[in-house]
Amino acid sequence: MPKVPPDLPRLLPDANPSDRVAVQQTAFTDDVTGRFVCNEWAEVEASIADGGRPPDVVVVGAGMFGAYCAEKLYRSGAAKGLRILLLDAGPLVFTTHVQNQPQRLGDRIGAPRYDRVREDGTGTQNVVWGIPWIGNVPFPGLAYCIGGRSLFWGGWSPQLTSADLAAWPGPIRDYLTLPAGSSAYELTEVEIGTNPTADFMQSTAFHAALLARLTAAGTGLPILTGVAEAPLAVQGSPPASGLFAFDKFSSGPFLVDAVRDDVSTNTGAGDVSRRLFLVPRTSVVRLNVNGGRVTSIDLRTNGAAVNPPLQLPPTGSVVLANGTIEATRIALDSLGVGSTTFGSPRVGNLMAHLRSDITVRIRRTALGLPAGPPLDLETTAFLVRGSSGGRRFHFQVIAAAIGGTDPERNVFQQVPDIDLLAQMRANQSPDKITITLRAVGEMEDSQTLNPDPTRSWIDLSPEIDPLLGVRRAYVNLVATGADTTLWTDMDTAAFDLADALAGGAANIEYLHAPTGTWVAARPSPAAGTWWRKPLGSTHHEAGTLFMGGAGAAITNLDGRFHNVANAYVAGPALFPTIGSANPSLTALALAARTADAIIAAAP
Repeated sequence: MPKVPPDLPRLLPDANPSDRVAVQQTAFTDDVTGRFVCNEWAEVEASIADGGRPPDVVVVGAGMFGAYCAEKLYRSGAAKGLRILLLDAGPLVFTTHVQNQPQRLGDRIGAPRYDRVREDGTGTQNVVWGIPWIGNVPFPGLAYCIGGRSLFWGGWSPQLTSADLAAWPGPIRDYLTLPAGSSAYELTEVEIGTNPTADFMQSTAFHAALLARLTAAGTGLPILTGVAEAPLAVQGSPPASGLFAFDKFSSGPFLVDAVRDDVSTNTGAGDVSRRLFLVPRTSVVRLNVNGGRVTSIDLRTNGAAVNPPLQLPPTGSVVLANGTIEATRIALDSLGVGSTTFGSPRVGNLMAHLRSDITVRIRRTALGLPAGPPLDLETTAFLVRGSSGGRRFHFQVIAAAIGGTDPERNVFQQVPDIDLLAQMRANQSPDKITITLRAVGEMEDSQTLNPDPTRSWIDLSPEIDPLLGVRRAYVNLVATGADTTLWTDMDTAAFDLADALAGGAANIEYLHAPTGTWVAARPSPAAGTWWRKPLGSTHHEAGTLFMGGAGAAITNLDGRFHNVANAYVAGPALFPTIGSANPSLTALALAARTADAIIAAAP
């Protein structure tokens, strides 16, 4: 968890809100953005003490799904005057995706230095990356900051297919896909920029040639089921005349705009009349339940316990949106969720994705491209879907005429300098196209309230988190035999597709990632599967608080816990199955549904 910053002028020096510090000054910056978007806990307490209502909805976690859900609660809950409190354990670092910044300003903090099975004494890595749980496999952990992973994610947002959704409750399938033209999927795609698909990539001859070649190559491989434009959450053109494009999606701008709207329209009585408060560096320790409802919340802010605990009104609600693993930990610790067959309460149905990164380079002429140096910047991406044994996988295909090994380098980048753009064009390979096939396959589900100890699950470890004083989660993530079979079929299909694209062994080389060298021979599983990424390395954990009917699932179709009347979940923890699609699009759509349900239930 991020360390508490050194002493700065208190934002609220005493009990009089009129004396608040306007802007905190550090050695390098005036913290205008943080001051204009966030509140400290003392300001929330003062607003209640001065006559404001306690929050109607407390959202735990201001990341991808929590910030999005809170914004929906604020906008759509205006008629009922809902008061929303959004809490996050981290600070405000960026207000938008790091790739919307010039030259990847956030590149250093865009990922941890290495994955861990536990917090190893180094604390947060690269400013924000912490791991509050213990695991049997290495995990990147959480991005402790406002906006969370949405500031750093890759943006791939495919829909779950009809086959993926076959095991989901019928009303959820209908919600996501119907009616045609205005389904939850389609509305969310427009909002995050995946519709129109990848409009920030120009329709070039390079794009057309690769699409034609991929389509032809895929046709000859029955295991592959389709080739499509890349569903990337980047908006290249404005939504209407006179507006700017939204760039790469993150929940940050949604939240910032909602907070500033609140400040400008709901401050007739100052903070007493405000409806949306965002408080960083504040962690939920425990939800206190009485009579089947959460009645109060134990908190720590800036390392100090909040006393007394935050009281929820009789009609109040709480939304756990702090990531699948941490939301599950709170549910196990506070909400009476989980089987106690093995002692500590435990939930199963934990799923992630099987992932392999396979990179090749192919002669331009073999792909139907003219020989010689490219005249323009050649970069494009596609989605290729496949199926084996009744399970799904897909390839995120990224291709570029680069001289190195990372075709993704030029896909997501703001380049404000025309000379730099000219340099990028000049540095392209005159004879080879580098292509990465990022293979993503679904893990097997296990929708049961009595987890199988040999499968994947989460329970509470004996270890106490020294900052929160609660038991850490323990995460057991394992591949089943069926998972291993799918992984092998998926990898084989990726190599087969690459070979079909090349049209002959003389036209293709394979990147041996451990050494960073190109080799002529197709890699063999007999030499290892170094192209596979560890389980848990994709931030796609899902399923532990899966939705369904009472007695057969942990949450209902609105994301509410069956056994707690006012506690909800936002995020992939709700998924009954994971499919192969990256979870963000589906989880965002479900977060909006949960917000609608909370608003409908409010008096």
